[in-house]
Amino acid sequence: MIVMGRQEVVAPRVAKTARSSRSSRRTKVWVAAIIVALALGYLGYSAFRTMTGLYYMTITELEVYVPKVPNEMVRVGGPVVPGSIQYNSREGRISFKIAEEKAPGKTIAVSYKGEVPDTFRPGLTVILVGTYSPEQRFLDSVVLLTKCPHSYIPG
Repeated sequence: MIVMGRQEVVAPRVAKTARSSRSSRRTKVWVAAIIVALALGYLGYSAFRTMTGLYYMTITELEVYVPKVPNEMVRVGGPVVPGSIQYNSREGRISFKIAEEKAPGKTIAVSYKGEVPDTFRPGLTVILVGTYSPEQRFLDSVVLLTKCPHSYIPG
């Protein structure tokens, strides 16, 4: 609104066309639909990942990850190396080695103090949570889980 002397001059409003109004509304609907689809996709991905089990790093992935984030808790898994299991009943500690599934010659030493699962045995894949020392190739584990075999074979 412009005031000239005593008379007010009102600038004419530019009327939106029906076409631009519809395309603006259509764009907003598409943006909202994309956001909803992305949110649902993320929720589906998260649920699928959780249902398929715990994710764990392999020894190779561990060796790449740990130098970037030292002294962090890590989750690593691999089969227990046969002949490497040693129990220390006085300390309640078990020591063993796990191997890389795709490269069985690559191993790390593990020490765990706590309840050992009944299904723990050589050759079975275990999932461990603990701190890793790359210099000593040693994992001090606070969690020991056994991965369920794909099929049950009665003993």
